[in-house]
Amino acid sequence: MKERALKTVVKGAGYTAAGMVISKFMTYFYRVAVARLLGPDAYGQLSIGLAVLSFVNAFAALSVGVAVNKYVPEYLEDGTISDIKGAVLSSFSITVPLSALAGVLMFLFAEPLATQVFSAEQPQKVAEVIRVLAFVPVFGNMQSVVESVFSAYRRVKYQVIDEMIVRNIAQVLITVVLILNGVGVAAAAFGWLGATVVALIVGTYWMEKHLGPILTSDAPANLQRRKIVRFSAPLVLGSAAGTLLSHIDTFMLSYYLTETQVGFYNAAIPTAALIQLPYIALQRLTMPSLSALKENFESDVPQTVKTLTRWALMTCLPLFGGVVLFPGESLRLLFGEPYVSASTALVILAAGRIVDVATGYMSEVLSAYGETKILFKNSFVQLAINIGLNVALIPFLGIVGAALATAGTTSALNIILVAEAYYVEGIQPFTRRLLKPLAALTASITAVYAATQMFFEFVPVWAMIPAGTTFVALYLSLLLVLGSFYEEDAQIIESVGRKLGSEEKGEKLGGWLAG
Repeated sequence: MKERALKTVVKGAGYTAAGMVISKFMTYFYRVAVARLLGPDAYGQLSIGLAVLSFVNAFAALSVGVAVNKYVPEYLEDGTISDIKGAVLSSFSITVPLSALAGVLMFLFAEPLATQVFSAEQPQKVAEVIRVLAFVPVFGNMQSVVESVFSAYRRVKYQVIDEMIVRNIAQVLITVVLILNGVGVAAAAFGWLGATVVALIVGTYWMEKHLGPILTSDAPANLQRRKIVRFSAPLVLGSAAGTLLSHIDTFMLSYYLTETQVGFYNAAIPTAALIQLPYIALQRLTMPSLSALKENFESDVPQTVKTLTRWALMTCLPLFGGVVLFPGESLRLLFGEPYVSASTALVILAAGRIVDVATGYMSEVLSAYGETKILFKNSFVQLAINIGLNVALIPFLGIVGAALATAGTTSALNIILVAEAYYVEGIQPFTRRLLKPLAALTASITAVYAATQMFFEFVPVWAMIPAGTTFVALYLSLLLVLGSFYEEDAQIIESVGRKLGSEEKGEKLGGWLAG
């Protein structure tokens, strides 16, 4: 295996993970603030509004950001500032009118959506949220173009700070201030809108200052609307399918159940998603690294995929274990007592997430080998399975049915992806080495669960700290005892130590773990 590829993944993932972790927790805090301060019904109303916004945005954006990511790097190599300026302005001129139209439609049809589509118990509140969010597409899609420019210039630092940090901090502050001043559920929608505007202003300023001038350049703009539309328009259907897939459970719950139940479920969804943070951090750099590795050292791809899968699983399992041990306690601590009813749904969703991690980066493998048609077809298969399971299960099982539908669909698709990657390219993510962290997790959960049940009938919140600490310590100790670290792990740790100016400590730690 080529350690260079693995080191590139770790370096990039470590950098983007910092911003991403902050972003995830700030977004999570935003949801917790709304859920705690306004209650599950208002939180459910916000969740419905955000689902509508995401689906509408998939069409309004027209995927022009993807076109910017494709053409601007080419212009940096062989083009001029006129070409770059033209690509950005053309993207604005395409997405702004579409976004404005989408916003007008959202605003005008907010009431029918709330009453006839979602059958809301408080339709006026749901309609109010949708009307405020109707102003987001114009600013949000302009911001997406700006973020794509940062990515195209490979200046990820500014993209991370603006999109993941500035935006989320502004969102939380605006929302909390408005809620405390009695604005109600609309405060959360105004917080989303205000943060989007702030991120657009800051991002545009940084783009002009650190990358440009681009928009303010004296160079004439070489507009290229047709070129961008021809490239981006075919991507819209896949984008819409992916967006609908992400929110179909919320849509279906809002149709069959109340906003309060939607609120309970949407407390479980982001909590379960937190266990995948290490996996997503590695995923950010996996596809480009695999693509480069395929071009230069194709024979090393299978082992690289297996190593990445093992790293992701080992780092995600402790978070999964915490959810399994303390589902109700976690929801009570973060969202409040009413949300404890989503405990079963949380465990089911978390199980679906860990299956996603354990089956590796098969989507990235297929993308690296150019099998995008397979992925496109998979998205519609996944959507059909998810809709069918939601229709079958939600009327009988409520939010537990929605969780089973989501986790079941995720598991089914990942099994399909593993089969496809193995059939097409002979690559699969599994190795016997994965059994060691799974064994360590099982033993750790069993021991801590038995101990907590011995001392407590109902685990108090304060007991999560010593129990959680014991669980993590036991898990890490068992990883060492079982010999779960290998030579390539030691080399990565030594490399990180050198970059941090602690080469000797890195070598000692790497040698100790691998030894």
